[in-house]
Amino acid sequence: REFLQNLFKKVVQRLLLATTEVAESNDSGDKNLQNVTALRISSLLGLAQALVASESLDDASLSLLYRAVRPLVRTDEHDPRVQKRAYKVLAEICSGHKDFVTSSSERLDDLTDLLVDSIVTCQVSARHMRLKCMTCIVAGVDSHNETHMAG
Repeated sequence: REFLQNLFKKVVQRLLLATTEVAESNDSGDKNLQNVTALRISSLLGLAQALVASESLDDASLSLLYRAVRPLVRTDEHDPRVQKRAYKVLAEICSGHKDFVTSSSERLDDLTDLLVDSIVTCQVSARHMRLKCMTCIVAGVDSHNETHMAG
């Protein structure tokens, strides 16, 4: 478990570095560099998805990953593969960690707003994963819980 936590920290750190490199590669106009960076981000998101599925991450780690993935979901400036992978990570969080998603009304509202607002920037290839996220959130909402219904 400790090994997976350390691996997770390295993956998120490299993911954040790679996403900052995207802006630099977009400014340079080098298509090869953009492709390599998108491939690296996609690979790191795949690792993050596997770590989420392993159920070895605590809420703090999930929150950190959510904050790292949110900008990748929100924008269409990245390669479509990156957005699709980001939605896959989000779907894994929503399906495997319903308590994390629904325990805080702020997080639930933020996630709902993210999915609603991202309809404009959602790539065609990522739409299925976006719907999967929405389905998992709706399934996890308790209609008898006032904080879930207040938003």
